[in-house]
Amino acid sequence: SVSVIGQEADTDIDIRESWDSFCSEKKGNKFNGLGLESIPLPVSVDDFYKQVLDDNADHSIDKFMRDIGELEVVSTSWQPSVPTPTAPANRGIKYIHPINAPMAPPTAAARKEQRLHKFGNVGLCLETSTFVENVPMADCFVVRDRLWVNENSEDGGCIVSITFQIDFIKGTMFRRIIENTTRGEYQKYWTQFWDMIKSNLGSSVELDEVAIELEEATLLLEAEGQEVPLSSVLGRIRSSSRRLSVVARRASIRNINGTAEKMENSMVLVVMGKGKVVVLELFTIVKQHVKEHFAEKDVLGCFLILMLGMFNIMALRQISAMNRSIATLTKQINEAILTNMGSGENCAMK
Repeated sequence: SVSVIGQEADTDIDIRESWDSFCSEKKGNKFNGLGLESIPLPVSVDDFYKQVLDDNADHSIDKFMRDIGELEVVSTSWQPSVPTPTAPANRGIKYIHPINAPMAPPTAAARKEQRLHKFGNVGLCLETSTFVENVPMADCFVVRDRLWVNENSEDGGCIVSITFQIDFIKGTMFRRIIENTTRGEYQKYWTQFWDMIKSNLGSSVELDEVAIELEEATLLLEAEGQEVPLSSVLGRIRSSSRRLSVVARRASIRNINGTAEKMENSMVLVVMGKGKVVVLELFTIVKQHVKEHFAEKDVLGCFLILMLGMFNIMALRQISAMNRSIATLTKQINEAILTNMGSGENCAMK
């Protein structure tokens, strides 16, 4: 077993050295356009490949292209099917691109030629060249881009970056117009791509952040000896609830079986003590539930948590109203007692 471990270590070192060498080589032809800059994701390089780039991936590029309005998208399979450091994989994507420009046809045939370099779980680079046909001046240039995914050795997961470049293969007097228009379209394209990736691969991070915000809001109510405006706390809870609902709408429905049962014990526990409202356990349970389930973007769970937040708001309002009523009643009783005492003293003097 020692020899096997030693071989695995040697292989890992070789892969890292190959990746470093590949990156150094590409830096010699660095693209000047920036689509995304070093954005972390809570998934490994392998997971990103399986969920986004692999044949029949759940969140594939061809599916994304259909979602943003590209027509008749057809993608070939990777050849070879599994890319390696020494044998990158190639494929093509053909589609019809809608055009919204004066003196241009409503649609144009286009294609993407892609090459995927993958270096184990250390990093990968997807190189794409995009060609548009039968459009005036479209034969003058090619857009090339690189999708970089490398391991995040400090925080875990991976880091995603995208660069692109417009290469002119023919001279044209409209070069500046083409550059500005194409650059804007590609930045919009990659922004939409990142929104898709973040909503499908990064929702667990957002949900955890929301749970922390809700927990911090309720901790303000538990602080001993501090007067905290109830409206301020309710405002923070409402804001977090709205953010949670946005995340939930973007998420796909997965792993909903059994969620309702597991959330039954997560109801708000409110007790009265020393004239203060103490909210117990809810957000510890919520945070744990998020960590256990929301990496799968469980929509039902999202809305259950949202409803719990709303129940919390309603409970706080009811208790606040009760406290005001009790204070008013206590004041009235004290005034009545003082009035009766005053009347008794006057009678005695007479």
